[in-house]
Amino acid sequence: SVRLEALTSLPVKDVARYQSSLIRILGDKAKSVRSRVLHLLARIRKTSVHDRIVASMDSKEFGEYELDEKRRFYAAAALTGGGEERWIEQFKAHALLSTKGQDAVRHCAAVALGILLHRDSLGMLEKEAKRRLKYPLAAEGAVWAMQHMVCSREERTRQLYDLFYHGQLS
Repeated sequence: SVRLEALTSLPVKDVARYQSSLIRILGDKAKSVRSRVLHLLARIRKTSVHDRIVASMDSKEFGEYELDEKRRFYAAAALTGGGEERWIEQFKAHALLSTKGQDAVRHCAAVALGILLHRDSLGMLEKEAKRRLKYPLAAEGAVWAMQHMVCSREERTRQLYDLFYHGQLS
């Protein structure tokens, strides 16, 4: 699409200048456009950007997004300014009885905690990974977060690249 081409040609050094336009595009109908915008916004460490990404995550439409896109939203929100308390609360919620949708939220919250290198959450992530009755998505997010925290900066950068461009955890 033309919108995606325009976003792809936007120089990284100009991202902050177009911040308000990029935030409006978060609600675009095209997944590829939203994904590109998230990757660009993730470079702006501002509370206002973080808050707008989180507001998009609280929208009704967000529940319909696929897991890889939800992960991108969580990753971008984590990279723009924290949210540790929110991610911890979401990861702890429904730990005993979880539905598929809640399992996806817990998975994404674990990924966000890993991106933030939130070492205080290691105990609960380890507990989730070692559970006898596992929720597969939450456990996958917890395992990824723990290994993300201990790998080199270069490896973390490569993992974020895979998350944003390929939609997968590596």
